[in-house]
Amino acid sequence: MIDTQRIQEIVMLEKKRTWAVEYAKTWIGTIYLWSGSDSFGMDCSGLIHEVLQSVGLEPHKFDSTANDLYIKYKPYKIDYLKEGCLVFWFKGNEAKHVEMAINPYQTIGASGGGSPSMSVDKLSKEHPILALLPTWILKWLIGVYDAMNRDAFVKIRPVDYRGPGYKIVDPFLNTETPGDPS
Repeated sequence: MIDTQRIQEIVMLEKKRTWAVEYAKTWIGTIYLWSGSDSFGMDCSGLIHEVLQSVGLEPHKFDSTANDLYIKYKPYKIDYLKEGCLVFWFKGNEAKHVEMAINPYQTIGASGGGSPSMSVDKLSKEHPILALLPTWILKWLIGVYDAMNRDAFVKIRPVDYRGPGYKIVDPFLNTETPGDPS
């Protein structure tokens, strides 16, 4: 007997896969901001978390590191790259960077930044007038400065630009509804 409900679920997940990739592309050009997860700037996991939230695969009001995302979706590891898959790069046993495949050859991700080149305290001491600004503005200014100097933006790259050794998972194979992480 044909399980029409299951077929409908699969069709919906494939639509979500396409929507996620299209939404990820709208972030192209956004600056890389370490620990960022909004329009002021994104880091790698902030971008992926935002995209997965947009299609209901990740809970709202919760942030994930690249390693958190890998641990969650590790059961859905696959050996080939397809649209919507997550690609992880590691340092030791810990996932340190994540991007999303937009096709079998390219990924989209926030990269090039790393941790901030300057602290808010150092910036305020070197330029006392800036100490009058709210901390969030100072952090954003540091992020913009770093992004411009490091070519650190959300961009599309060939999947192997960071070299071999990446792992691929397919979050769209996870059909569970995201729960409250608390």
